[in-house]
Amino acid sequence: MKKHETSVFISLPAAIFLLVALALFFFQRRPPASHPHPPVVIVQDSLLPQVIDTAERLSVVDSLEALPDSLNPFIQKIDLRAPTERSLAVKQCGTCHPRAYQNWKDGPHANSFRSMRDLYDTATDTTLGYFPRAYGNWLHQNMSVCFQCHVSQNLFETNFKGVELVQDARLITDSLFPGLHKFGKPRTDPKTFSTGIDCFTCHYNGERVITGPDFKPDPSKAAMPGYCNPLPTPFFTTNANCYSCHHFSVESMEANLARGLEVEETSCIRCHQTYDDEGNRTHYDEWRFADQKKHPSPHPKGGLFETIDVHVTKGETASLTLDWYNSVTPHALSECGEVVLEVLVRDQNGRQVLKEDIRLNRKSEHDTLLLTQLDGGDPPGIDGYAFDPCDPPVREEFVLEGKNIRSGKIYLTAIDKAQYWADDRIGVKIYKKEIAF
Repeated sequence: MKKHETSVFISLPAAIFLLVALALFFFQRRPPASHPHPPVVIVQDSLLPQVIDTAERLSVVDSLEALPDSLNPFIQKIDLRAPTERSLAVKQCGTCHPRAYQNWKDGPHANSFRSMRDLYDTATDTTLGYFPRAYGNWLHQNMSVCFQCHVSQNLFETNFKGVELVQDARLITDSLFPGLHKFGKPRTDPKTFSTGIDCFTCHYNGERVITGPDFKPDPSKAAMPGYCNPLPTPFFTTNANCYSCHHFSVESMEANLARGLEVEETSCIRCHQTYDDEGNRTHYDEWRFADQKKHPSPHPKGGLFETIDVHVTKGETASLTLDWYNSVTPHALSECGEVVLEVLVRDQNGRQVLKEDIRLNRKSEHDTLLLTQLDGGDPPGIDGYAFDPCDPPVREEFVLEGKNIRSGKIYLTAIDKAQYWADDRIGVKIYKKEIAF
């Protein structure tokens, strides 16, 4: 009898546990209540598709060695307009953040893969002659280097693991989080490439959405199915999350901070911010795509040329002096890019008396790296001015051809290039001005 009573006593808690487990099982499997906002879809990168190769090739991609040759033609066939799981998830972010979503769609981050693919086509087409042949060959075998910035994985799941949990910005340092100052890890699933650098790249940590420290949760939405329940973090008050792709810009900002500027003056978001019609900030937007009607400050790229001062000395021997200083960008120019300003002068008779170029680039700093890409060949391009904010003003003095120049016109035209070692023909016109003297 005692043995029987003991067995009942032992099985009772087991039975209770089983009932609870079954209840939890069926409760979790219930479909969520209908709501106009669908559940948030979280996308994680997967392995290379079978059409390219299996996991054996994946280790090659992750080690940033040459991508499989079979991947390059496959990339060309990716339909960037076709909806994917990731693009649908990003689009869903726009249901609550329509203006930020539109800013992203119109900006460089959403098109980062597209721009890389277009540049790849141009650089590897030897018939065009826009890029050195050796560079095109290197690019064909090493696209994974480009992938680190153009289609990187979710940074909070890789480089920034654990940073979002820190609530004291002073503890967000490279020594405590050594992955902060590293390139992002490239994605390995071409089906995710279409969104380039998207919301999930910077705002998802594998479990929750990450946002700025001033976020205030809305209690009325907390119980909403699919509500993303953002995690506020002071991480977004620093520039660390820009470093993975924008090394020189962030380092230049830090140099300005060391010179005594206030933190607010060296915050990336201070200038890369758009505003609505009421003047309220909406989300970041890179200057090249900024809507100037809504941006309270002058267009940074256009403003770059507003500090040019030209002076012509007339007479028997005429000359032109150009002074140019950086009062617009509080950081270095883009890593590999180049701005080319053409200065053309015509005298009172319409005769050309001067035509010169002034180049802004970081060629002297990048040539060492480019040498490895060109198999020892001389890096093309022309040395220019780094044009950092702390640099002295650019001064160029030119002697005008001809005599007795009494008047005329100065024509300033500028182009922006993706890479300084490319032919000027790939440049996009960004500035034009005519000055009478």
